Amino acid sequence: MGRLHVTRFFSLLLQEVSEPTKEEKAVAKYLRFNCPTKSTNMMGHRVDYFIASKAVDCLLDSKWAKAKKGEEALFTTRESAVDYCNSVYFLYLFHH
Repeated sequence: MGRLHVTRFFSLLLQEVSEPTKEEKAVAKYLRFNCPTKSTNMMGHRVDYFIASKAVDCLLDSKWAKAKKGEEALFTTRESAVDYCNSVYFLYLFHH
């Protein structure tokens, strides 16, 4: 993939990125305060990070994994939680 193609790919990707919904913000906030994190120093800066499997476990224990009357649960399997995290990653709610 040449430089021009990579630049075009990222510009198209940024065009498709929209504002996160209230639900996406709520899930991200829930993960921020409820998912176990670790800390390290990276190039002199303190960095907090989480393990993806712990985030998936956290989501499966959340209120979004339990169905309400007349509604479907957002996370029914580990795979659905992983897919959701991947989609939220492109909204820049998480970064690496």
